[in-house]
Amino acid sequence: MADSVGNILNSSGEGSQTIEFKGKKYTASLITQKVKADFEKSMEKKALDSIFTLKDRLEPVEFREAVSGVTRDIASGVYSFGSENCVAFLTTPVGVLTFASILFSAPENEMQDLVLSEKERFEAVMEIVREKSFPNARRE
Repeated sequence: MADSVGNILNSSGEGSQTIEFKGKKYTASLITQKVKADFEKSMEKKALDSIFTLKDRLEPVEFREAVSGVTRDIASGVYSFGSENCVAFLTTPVGVLTFASILFSAPENEMQDLVLSEKERFEAVMEIVREKSFPNARRE
């Protein structure tokens, strides 16, 4: 018999959801303004880091232009939560792990182990977090 969502998940606090994995409890927060801002900062950092990893392969002018381009993108909201880039990033494994790391306040490597080992529980928690974070959102 399949476990109900209530049996699979342990609730701790209003809106939070906990998954026990390898003797440790991982509690997801709701998607707050702080979570959104942290995710935006993470996307911005990853964009800048990708330019800096190429620094030795780029001419100085190309490097400055690349950094300026990312800086302009940041200023224009390309990495804003809910933007096209944000949504696209959230559909990638790295994006999911980055977002989960922020939601669960845990390192990405631990989130990777948890997601790979507890896929159904993780997906159930993420669905509940999304629904509780955005109770008035339209369901597709």
